[in-house]
Amino acid sequence: MAWLFDYLKIVNNRNLCLNYFCGTCGASEYSAGLVIQAYKSLKKTIPNKVEFNNKIPTRPNFRDLKLNSKKECFEEISYQLSILQKTQITKIKNENKNLCPIKFIFLMALNENFQNILLDKITYAPIHEFYDEYLKERLRSQKRIEDEHKALAYAEEQAKLKKAEKKILKTKLHLKKIEDQKIRSKKFNDFISQLSKSDIKERFNLIINKSPFGIAAIPKDFFEICNSDQFIKAFKVLDQNKKDKFKKFLVGRKENHFKKIIKFIANS
Repeated sequence: MAWLFDYLKIVNNRNLCLNYFCGTCGASEYSAGLVIQAYKSLKKTIPNKVEFNNKIPTRPNFRDLKLNSKKECFEEISYQLSILQKTQITKIKNENKNLCPIKFIFLMALNENFQNILLDKITYAPIHEFYDEYLKERLRSQKRIEDEHKALAYAEEQAKLKKAEKKILKTKLHLKKIEDQKIRSKKFNDFISQLSKSDIKERFNLIINKSPFGIAAIPKDFFEICNSDQFIKAFKVLDQNKKDKFKKFLVGRKENHFKKIIKFIANS
């Protein structure tokens, strides 16, 4: 007795759940209908208790059956697929393109490892072409998912590398900064040492012409070794360009020792 085509039309008309892995209902109404129709066709007693929800059977779900019961049930379902005409297959496909009830049966075969049972029945039937299309579509989908996972993994790896490189660069910059500070500190100490060995006149020349540190190179007690007359005398012999440079160093300085120097210059 041919029953599958009529049942699939009812399934589409009622919009039954066709998600094989549905976490809410497990597509129980559709699955239970397949089991009940298969056993009616086989004229055998349904091995599990039939349960209803609002007069619609929800048990037994195909997955609840024991292995031997699954096999004989699926053999009947596969036979029903084999006698579907091409026009019938097209009609069922077009009625529900997103979740086709025939694809649900194909997934049953894959999930239960019943591909051989299915192929024994449908190899020379019109449905075999649709099965081939389904397998190719499944492979494309799996490849797309694999490619997406690879792309995501690659992006995550690149992000990790970039983060590691940024950390290394930050460490290098920090170490360079420390090294530069050491070099600058040594240069400063060497310059101060040179100043301390020089007389007042030479100090002016060193600060104006060679200091890479500007006014910061003038220690607090730098000019305390000389009185105002010595300072003024040494400052006066400088040419105007050097005087201007030295004065420029003092602009905006409010510390007492700089005020003292500014006062010396004002009296010169």
